[in-house]
Amino acid sequence: MAKLWGMVLALALGACASGPRGWENTGQETFATAQTRCQIGTQEVDGAQWEICMNGFGWWQTTGVIHDGGYDVLRVYLTVTPDTETRTIGGWQSMTLRAERELTEVRFDANALTLAEATMDGDPMMSRIEDGKVVFTFPYPIRPGRLVTLRFNYAGAPARGLVWEENGLYTSYFTCDWMFCALDRPGDAFEFFSDWRKAEDWRTLETEIAHAYPAHVQGFAAGRWAEVRERAGETDFVYASMHGSEADLRAMFADTPRMAASFERRAGLPFPHATYTQLLVQGGAAQEGAGFAILGDDVVRPVLTDPHEDWAAAHEMAHAYWGDLITPKDWSHFWLSEGLTTFMVAAWKQERWGEADYQREIGLATTRWTRARDAGWDRPLAFAAAYPDLRTRRAIQYSKGMLFFVELRRALGEEAFWRGIATYTRANAGGVVESADMQHAMEEASGRDLDALFAEWVYP
Repeated sequence: MAKLWGMVLALALGACASGPRGWENTGQETFATAQTRCQIGTQEVDGAQWEICMNGFGWWQTTGVIHDGGYDVLRVYLTVTPDTETRTIGGWQSMTLRAERELTEVRFDANALTLAEATMDGDPMMSRIEDGKVVFTFPYPIRPGRLVTLRFNYAGAPARGLVWEENGLYTSYFTCDWMFCALDRPGDAFEFFSDWRKAEDWRTLETEIAHAYPAHVQGFAAGRWAEVRERAGETDFVYASMHGSEADLRAMFADTPRMAASFERRAGLPFPHATYTQLLVQGGAAQEGAGFAILGDDVVRPVLTDPHEDWAAAHEMAHAYWGDLITPKDWSHFWLSEGLTTFMVAAWKQERWGEADYQREIGLATTRWTRARDAGWDRPLAFAAAYPDLRTRRAIQYSKGMLFFVELRRALGEEAFWRGIATYTRANAGGVVESADMQHAMEEASGRDLDALFAEWVYP
């Protein structure tokens, strides 16, 4: 068998003797879609390690570990059964991942769920808790490049990330408290599909499935709610609430289409969602999702008396581009999401309400950054270590990040700056970014060397 394997491998390599370059492939389909039908062999070609699909459908270069943990999550299917009396959920979760190195286990965030069953390709997995993680041990080692499917059957009341209201429930940020995953992997985007076992009169809201997104913006909502719909451009906008009236929804979100059009112009790309839902909930929530936003009464209802107080809706909508469609490689580059989004709120306010509103946002950001600096906690935007608290982290990644874009705008001028934003957005849409990507885009758009400016503000 070993001799036959070697002959097949040699024949396959002989058919492609020149060797692949980058992501070129040799056959009819990309390796990613063909590999489930492949036997995989590894061979060195021109000094690089390559995975070969033995039926000749394609090549894939092995470049080492790309994601923390040595695996790439491709898709998750989740069947959810909510219990409104006990406020618990039951879940069947299926996760397909690809090994990027030899794997014997995966580590996910520990949570309060009760696990009934865990399997890999149908074989049982053992689990243990270690250093705040739940560790699943595979029944046998997994070769680099192999796809496996993990399945979990669980139930419980998540400690965070799942909020119940009288007429339903919604998720908020802590995704890995209501399913098994690792939140600390913003650069790993995956497709997410959910299926509900619910009351007939409940509606559902879930992650848009047209693109892959990282765990922290995956989510859903379900319940009985009022709903208003309108279409603008190529997007259906939905305003929903489990407690608010249709009249309130129309008034609170009246500027939504105009807001989306503004961000679309700045991004240089069409609004990335065919349907975009703003769900009004109780309290002070302000959380972006992939194709939706969760917005609390406390942060949205003020627009009914002062239309200028539209920051929360603007901030979460801006994340449709900067944070969701384009995601940071890791949390040290999170300022590319939050700093840019905070700046875009100010730019929206300037366009919608005038210069005084823009300057007010600059003043608020300056105050927050100054407070951290006075406490001895001024850090570069790409600071990779731990912050003492969430307030300080936001002062740097949100407020200082926003002020850096204000400075870039001043230094480059209107035309070059906005051309740089569009260049960055178009070049990285659907991808993962790090701080250097913003510098490259701004330098390309302006024709200037920005090493000194980025060294002053961004790099440790």
